[in-house]
Amino acid sequence: MEVGGNAVTYDLKVVILQLMRSSVFQSSWIPAFAGMTRSRYFWVDTTLEDNRKTMNKKKRKGIKRIISASYYSCRGIAAAYRHEAAFRQELILLFIMLPFAFWLGETVLQHLLLIAPCILVIIVELINSAIEAIVDRIGP
Repeated sequence: MEVGGNAVTYDLKVVILQLMRSSVFQSSWIPAFAGMTRSRYFWVDTTLEDNRKTMNKKKRKGIKRIISASYYSCRGIAAAYRHEAAFRQELILLFIMLPFAFWLGETVLQHLLLIAPCILVIIVELINSAIEAIVDRIGP
């Protein structure tokens, strides 16, 4: 099929699947696949165009990449603090435990061994929050 100068080739299986998932078997027009939009007369695959846009996008390099990564990490931690009660509780416990770690430990190694589990709990809670957010977004 020719679509606005872009040659979009469909396999027969894809066309059949589109018809099965479209109004032939359902009451309303629902895109057969993610990224499919209905043109005036037929379905157009817009994911190819979207991929081209993102692939041609200039990527940050060097210090700008590190700064933007740090910015997004800080935003993620702030979002976890705002939306996750368990993260807030564990952060409060971290601030309570840190002085005790320095008070109880006698050597640098003991300080690190007392602080490491506290930091690991925070990291695991962030990973858990990320997995929960993905499942909530994908699931019903």
